[in-house]
Amino acid sequence: MAEQSAAPKRKVLVAGASGVVGFAAVKHFAAQPGWEVVGVSRRVPARLADRAELVSLDLADADACEAACVRLGDVTHLVYAALYEKPGIFAGWRERDQMERNLLMFANLLGPLARHASGLEHVTLLQGTKAYGAHVTGDVALPARERAPRHQHENFYWLQEDHLRAATAEAGDRWTWTILRPQVIFGEAFGSNLNALPALGVYAAARRLAGLPLAYPGGVPTVSEAVDADLLARAIEWAATSPQCAGEAFNITNGDVFEMRELWPAIADAFGMETGEPEPLRLADNIGALQPAWDQVVARFELLAPATSARLSASPSSTPTWSSAPGGARHAGRRSSAPSRPASTASATARTPRTCSAATSPAFRTSASSPRERGRRARGRASARSWTTKRASATASAARLGPVAVFLVIGFVGLALLAAALLFGDIVDGLLGDIDLGDGLFSLPALAGAVAALGFGAAIASGVGAPSGAAWAVGVASGGAMGWLVARLTRSSVRMRTDEPLRHTDMVGKPGRVVNDIRAGQLGEVLVSHAGQSLKMSARSARELPVGAQVVVIEAESPTTVVVEAAEDFWRETP
Repeated sequence: MAEQSAAPKRKVLVAGASGVVGFAAVKHFAAQPGWEVVGVSRRVPARLADRAELVSLDLADADACEAACVRLGDVTHLVYAALYEKPGIFAGWRERDQMERNLLMFANLLGPLARHASGLEHVTLLQGTKAYGAHVTGDVALPARERAPRHQHENFYWLQEDHLRAATAEAGDRWTWTILRPQVIFGEAFGSNLNALPALGVYAAARRLAGLPLAYPGGVPTVSEAVDADLLARAIEWAATSPQCAGEAFNITNGDVFEMRELWPAIADAFGMETGEPEPLRLADNIGALQPAWDQVVARFELLAPATSARLSASPSSTPTWSSAPGGARHAGRRSSAPSRPASTASATARTPRTCSAATSPAFRTSASSPRERGRRARGRASARSWTTKRASATASAARLGPVAVFLVIGFVGLALLAAALLFGDIVDGLLGDIDLGDGLFSLPALAGAVAALGFGAAIASGVGAPSGAAWAVGVASGGAMGWLVARLTRSSVRMRTDEPLRHTDMVGKPGRVVNDIRAGQLGEVLVSHAGQSLKMSARSARELPVGAQVVVIEAESPTTVVVEAAEDFWRETP
């Protein structure tokens, strides 16, 4: 027999190994036979597989990238999951320096890697829904298609993609590339800010320690899609090894949608907790108060965690100090080409890009005391004095206006409150905390409508020459009538009957078909038809069922898992 040729050697370089996507990619590739894995990031991540080589590298440092790539000449695949975000996150998405910084990091790595890694075969580049303009316009095509023309707005995605295309062409197309666009990503990553799961975990752990239910914190109802980081890692390998993915872009999601309020009972069940009554609050503003309880959880279970939960509510521009409880470091096994160091000093010794914290850099301190800076400050103080003088003049002018202007101001204030109550009711309720005004005459919409009618009614009466007392009487009468009318309308809308929500127990007896093989002792996936909808759910069966098999749900184990039986077995008559 002819001797079979050995499988080709593959070595993947994952940029951004400390982030949610990079962490999952390194973990996935390290578990696959035939792959060698190198993960790079400024902060060397803990708790990754021993098979992975982890390198501390600042992608904003071109010389450091060149030196690192000299030693990475055998890399065959690049997964670029690194990301630079400015403090505040959302505002930076539209700022040019944030875009240029992300392009610089990508170019600093791809350029020297292409020169030294002659066997480079494929580059995977991560984008997201901002590619469709979701952050700059509310008019996004649904569904968003990869084949649609590029949305015309400034985005570092386009800068990186254009650079990749140009570099590939310049290299004679000796490697291929694929772009992946995941939705909201949930996964594991120690110290990653762009991850909602740790915040939910802190909130749940602290409330459970205090004997409290996992109350729903509220928010504007929004239908969302998400992707599990481990599933995304599998998609990254698929894209890197499938010829049909070359030069293509793919949206990546779990394939289902959710609304957080409906999902909350399942989250509480995962923590072994009850939901209780909703308690509207902003986690970002209130999670700091959970510090004592969270510190107890860290100490009790020897967690590798932020030193205090107060760090979680600190300014986005602050850099958290990571530490471990006594014994916690034993969970942080890793192999790195950099000298090993305790987890508590990892971020402190990592090289921080200068533009990430300009206020603490020597260049900033020097410029702040320069003559140009002092002149700028003097002009700013003069401008402030001028603005103060103008504001005082405007205040004096307002004081000289007649009662009509006063009544109009009252009317517009009431109108603004009414608009806020009707358009942003959930947000206003969250700001009021535990104050419940009900849905009657003393509800916020009714009071706001009454104030608006009072102001405008009195202004009209005053404008036609009525004395002040009579104008107030007209305003009060108008306000009372408007408040009563708004109270009736809001009460009717609040008490309007709605359909009962879909419960997982309703799945029993519903038909479906297998979309992912159900094997012995393993979960597969089925598409269940119910109320005109097709719901994808995890499924188990007493016997193996192939893709396409028609099934019937015979038991609902959880909101996401059912037990099915082949349709022919279910409908077979019992002798």
